[in-house]
Parts: sequence; C-alpha cells; structure tokens
Amino acid sequence: MVRADDGGGGGGLGSGGNVRVAVRCRPFNARENQLQSPCVVAMRGPETVITNPVTGATKTFTFDYSYWSHDASRGAGYASQQTIFDDLGRDVLENAWAGYNVCLFAYGQTGSGKSYSMVGYGEEEGIVPKACREIFARLHAADSGGCNGGVPGGNAQVEVTMIEIYNERVKDLLSLSAVSSGGGGGVSARGGHGASTHRGGDGRGGG
Repeated sequence: MVRADDGGGGGGLGSGGNVRVAVRCRPFNARENQLQSPCVVAMRGPETVITNPVTGATKTFTFDYSYWSHDASRGAGYASQQTIFDDLGRDVLENAWAGYNVCLFAYGQTGSGKSYSMVGYGEEEGIVPKACREIFARLHAADSGGCNGGVPGGNAQVEVTMIEIYNERVKDLLSLSAVSSGGGGGVSARGGHGASTHRGGDGRGGG
C-alpha cells in the first residue's frame, strides 16, 4: 500500500514525508493451506524479511510499515484492520480534511489482499468504509454545533467516483451508460457519477 499527500513538502498534518510505503502479509488462502505451503515472509518492525525456502538465504527490505496479518495468534504483533486504518487511513483523512490532496492505493497481484485492506469483508471493514464513516461523523458533529471538522453550520458536498482499471482500460462503474450496456457491474446511480450533498444531519447522501 502506498500513501501520499501534497503537504507542501512537510507531509501536511502527518508525521514524516510526502510518500509512505507499507507492506502487509496476509493469511494463507485455502489453496496454499492445501498445498501446505511454507511461510517465507517475516516482519521485524519496519523490515520485511523473505527467506528462500530452498537455500534458506534471506533478503531484508525496509519500508515505513511492515504489517504481519498472517496469523492472529501472534497476539501483539498482529496487524488488524483497525491498525491499518489508524496508521495509514486516519493520517490520509486528516490531511484531506486540512485541504491537502491525498492518495492511498493498494498494489499487488491478484489474490494478494488489496480488496481486504481497502474495503474489507463483513464486519472486518477496510480503510475506505472506516474513512467514510469518519467523514460523515465529523459532518454530523459540525451540523450539531460542535464545529468539528471545520464546517461550522455550512454546506458540505461529498462526491464519489468509482472506477475500475483493468488491462489498462478505465471503466466508470457509476456511469449510467455503462450500466445500461451491461458493463457497469450492476451499480446504478442518478446523474452518471455518484454525487452526494450533505448538510450535516443524518449523514446520508442525497443522490
């Protein structure tokens, strides 16, 4: 996962530079368990250590964050969904709230765990839904008179764009034309692009 902000050289409200890189080791999937595959990745603080299963040789790479999410039994060393959000998502949200351009994206091969980290499954929410909840919670607090989030009683407009990039082709998943042609993944929204205007209150979009 890569997190970046345009903080004028100082990283905005975040601590550190403009770009941070994090690596996360996911649990084995069913196929890997069936094959009894050995785990060749270990995390030591910010370091990711990869061991050659044949020769035993190791290579160490240092990142801003190295997250061990392979086995929850590790206890204190296990990186949960909340840990990922607190370290990466919350800082991105704070910088965006301060008016900086921010970006957080997950990169990896198919099955590496990108969707789980960004979106999550079931009760294990990822960065995106957690950030959305926080945004509307702040708008609700501001509308209630708390002025939290810098929108004291004013209007706030929340816009959403959902795109798919596959084989170097970009598809707007909220486009009505894409839905009508059967290529929009079954997602429908009025106006082509999902845009929600929020006036505080209940935290629901207006379509």
